[in-house]
Amino acid sequence: MFCKVLATVLSTWILCSCVLNGMYEKTTYVVNTEKSSETSGTNRAVMSFEVFLQQAEGGYLRGTYILAPGIYQLIKPLQIISPDVRLIGNEEVIFEGGGTGHGLVLGHSNIDISNISFRDIRNCVTVKKQSYVSNISITGITANNVHDCILIDRSIDSTVKNWLISDLKVTNYYRSAVRIAGAGTKRIVLSNFSLDGGKSKGYCWKGGIQIYERASHINIFDGRIVNNIGSCGSNYPQGDGIEIDDKDGAPHDISIVNVIVGDSRDGNFDLKGSNIFMKDVISASSGFTKAGFRLWNYDYICESCSLEGEFQVPVELNRARLNPQMKDTSHKHGIQSLNVYRNI
Repeated sequence: MFCKVLATVLSTWILCSCVLNGMYEKTTYVVNTEKSSETSGTNRAVMSFEVFLQQAEGGYLRGTYILAPGIYQLIKPLQIISPDVRLIGNEEVIFEGGGTGHGLVLGHSNIDISNISFRDIRNCVTVKKQSYVSNISITGITANNVHDCILIDRSIDSTVKNWLISDLKVTNYYRSAVRIAGAGTKRIVLSNFSLDGGKSKGYCWKGGIQIYERASHINIFDGRIVNNIGSCGSNYPQGDGIEIDDKDGAPHDISIVNVIVGDSRDGNFDLKGSNIFMKDVISASSGFTKAGFRLWNYDYICESCSLEGEFQVPVELNRARLNPQMKDTSHKHGIQSLNVYRNI
């Protein structure tokens, strides 16, 4: 309930901010042609995608842009570096990048992205280095065959806050579906999502959701994460459903509610963070997942958390405490406590 209340507050905050800044005052229709900007016979402002890219690169975008159905090739990143921009796909809109091209790079605030698909592209949405990016709404995004989809990367020295990400479906990602990092990154809500890493092996440290470098106040709820299998050769098998790591400072104040994670190669939940609350989560395995819950270095709360299937180690506590104990839906599982830190 806390997560959903926060999501409502954030969405209201983002909407009010956009309205106050006149975000919706002007609407332009973008078509996938090489024609110049024009006004159609119906008095609608129409812009070619080529002109749209030029306007974006120059920081001249303002208002609402509705993309006509079609496939849009992104040879270089689409940089949205001006505020108060709403980008909407009308019916089926697909951004393609030939496997190596980048998607959207956000460099300002009050941006709304909705109803767009990404395929064969490196990233769906990333953040520009040394920028202030707040009040962002990302809804109705689908992606297939990407390196990462939503990427707030490490060491970009940016302030990233008040993001609402919902209705996200990502399949066949190479490294991660969602990666959130940075001490300046906070108040991120991720809801109603489906993340499937696919059956093929990906990056060695593959993960559905990865949270690093002191990112904080993150709420994750109503979602499903499956098939995170790292490709590490003969080394330790990797691949986590949700990974939180404290190598460059512990992420903190994170809630995970009503989430199912299954068939990761290493740990479905591999957590090194402080003040983490879980409720109504399920860790599932069809037989090859090493750990259901691997918890490190801090105290964790897990209410109505369940294990389904067979694990090598159902619950592993590495200098960590879990309260309350795990509820098992299939058969009795033990908890393995380790007092030594394993850097894996």
